[in-house]
Amino acid sequence: MTDRDRTRLLASSTDSQITNHPTVSENTPARNYGSIQSNQGTSQSSETMDDNRTTLKFFEKVGFSLGHVYNDLCAGIWFSYTLLFMQGVLGMPGQQAGALVMLGQVGDAVSTSFVGMLTDKFSTKRIWHVFGTFLTAATFPLIFAICPLCDVLPSWWKLAYLSFVILIFQFGWPVVQITHLAMIPELSRTQRDRSDLTATRYSASICSNVIVYMVTWAVLHIQTSYENKITPNDWPKFRDIALILTLLGVSMSVLFHFSLSISNYEYRRRLTMNQRSQTTHSSETESLIRNQAADDTTETQSYDDDNKYKKANEHRAEVVTVERKNFFKSPLLYQNALLYVFSRLFMTTSLVYMPLWLNERSYVPSPPNNITLTDELTFNEGTNIENIATVPLASFIASFVASMVFKQTNRFIGHKVGYLIGSVLSFIGCAWVVLAASPNSSTAELYIVAAFFGAGSSITMIASLCITADMIGPHADQGGFIYSAVTFCDKLITGIAVIVIETIKCKNRDDCPTYYRNVLAYACGVPAILGTLTLFTLICTNNVTTQARNRNERPRRRLMRDFKRLQEDPPTGVSGAPTDNNIMIWNAVIFGPHDTPFEDGTFKLTIEFTEEYPNKPPTVRFVSKMFHPNVYADGGICLDILQNRWSPTYDVSAILTSIQSLLSDPNPNSPANAMAAQLYKENRREYEKRVKACVEQSFID
Repeated sequence: MTDRDRTRLLASSTDSQITNHPTVSENTPARNYGSIQSNQGTSQSSETMDDNRTTLKFFEKVGFSLGHVYNDLCAGIWFSYTLLFMQGVLGMPGQQAGALVMLGQVGDAVSTSFVGMLTDKFSTKRIWHVFGTFLTAATFPLIFAICPLCDVLPSWWKLAYLSFVILIFQFGWPVVQITHLAMIPELSRTQRDRSDLTATRYSASICSNVIVYMVTWAVLHIQTSYENKITPNDWPKFRDIALILTLLGVSMSVLFHFSLSISNYEYRRRLTMNQRSQTTHSSETESLIRNQAADDTTETQSYDDDNKYKKANEHRAEVVTVERKNFFKSPLLYQNALLYVFSRLFMTTSLVYMPLWLNERSYVPSPPNNITLTDELTFNEGTNIENIATVPLASFIASFVASMVFKQTNRFIGHKVGYLIGSVLSFIGCAWVVLAASPNSSTAELYIVAAFFGAGSSITMIASLCITADMIGPHADQGGFIYSAVTFCDKLITGIAVIVIETIKCKNRDDCPTYYRNVLAYACGVPAILGTLTLFTLICTNNVTTQARNRNERPRRRLMRDFKRLQEDPPTGVSGAPTDNNIMIWNAVIFGPHDTPFEDGTFKLTIEFTEEYPNKPPTVRFVSKMFHPNVYADGGICLDILQNRWSPTYDVSAILTSIQSLLSDPNPNSPANAMAAQLYKENRREYEKRVKACVEQSFID
């Protein structure tokens, strides 16, 4: 057997950590070099999915969007009519009604903080979604029903009853919200998938808000008479609204889970996570092998359909888990949270205060005992009820259209540019309100303002969710935690903003006739500006991260070239390969050279590279026992090319060859082992005897 044959045999059988890497023959095309073998013995494809290609069918996207419809219906009623119901129907003082609404917001925020961790650790997102829908359906109608036993029990019973129901409702609501958001990374294989799912989800939310407005308008049948107002006799109307929306929302949730079943959600979830695991960091070495193979070919391969991809992966024995990332240490988490908060704050503020601004525009100061901002919801004579109904509806329609347009153009402009465009549209709407919109503005002008608000809020919301999904990337198992973190900030800051706005308002409308105009302009404009500034900081952070990643990639790519060269044309009597989990650490083997005391020995080494490779040499040590003038007791090697004579042109093959030559020709004048150097010069027989003992020990090792 020749030395080359021995080397080939050693590379395939001596060390298990070396055998897990491919040997590329001279006739092997470069593009096939990405085919590797995992520890389970299953082959993996080097082909990658095109990020601009969708892998989801139309009905799967639509079915997914139905999973949050009930939440959106409940949220529309909660924000728009809860205070009205509590004060007008239940007869509660404004302070108590406001306290209950805030209790719901705080309960929602607190629940959000740990719901994400619960859904990540226990069971599946789908099971949690069913549980959350059940809690919401069981408690939401009770909020708008007559309080049981309130007529015979003390007044505190009403507060206690509503507090309990609201807290349960506000626990079930974030469970549905977070699990539905966390399903986006699970279902997505490409960036196009994430964009499409997010856009259809938000489009369904817009439709839900339109339905809420239309159903409420039809049931309450708001009239223009000044004397008409909400009274305790109207409780059946609120009950009917809640029941109608609950029936519709639960039906949509059933269709959502039906769509998951027929689209084989569980298989897709495991397959998607497995795909991302294999292409990110289940094994750093294997990932870099695929990257190197992609660099060596100009062909980009993709699968023709989902069935082909499924067939290529059916033989995989198990899902490889991606290493969990500590997002608390990443500034991207906080920047994404602020981005989402500012977009959500703009949308919520405009949704709540646009009808109040429209009503304020038609207000005419009246004599004492006039209506104040804390009175029941009534309308002055001459108020244009059609505008109060149709202008917000125009905003919702603009939101829907903008979400569809953004879905089609997002692949060309990107999420960040999309967010910037949405912020500009939002700011134009705010500026129009404060600078151009007068009490005599035409209805068409009001529609244009509403369109700017709707389109701006829609685009920024979708873009912020897409950016968050991109940050999660392969860490889909932590998606619940990420979305719970960003939605926690949203609910908390939005609640604080509403409290501040309502606290500083005038008690009498005559004292601040343009209060809601200023709220709509400045309370919405500031989040639009802050969101843009946050986007710029996010871009800077991404650039810094990318540069650091590129710096870390340089030594790894160089090592992959060294590895490929070593595989294609290995020097006689040496072999080496990276470990499975870290390409910066190599295992190597050197055969003892012929006609030397080290002949027939098989000596193992470790090579540790730094991030500065190839500008700085690696650290090389013998693992096998070694008796040599230039080898330290701990296995360290005293070799000039590993010290002051190092050059970036040296590769792994040159290092191993130089060490092999050192075994043939020691340098006793620069000893690392004084005893070995002395014996080499004065007692060659004893020196060779000790070397033979090391050779025999290598057989045992």
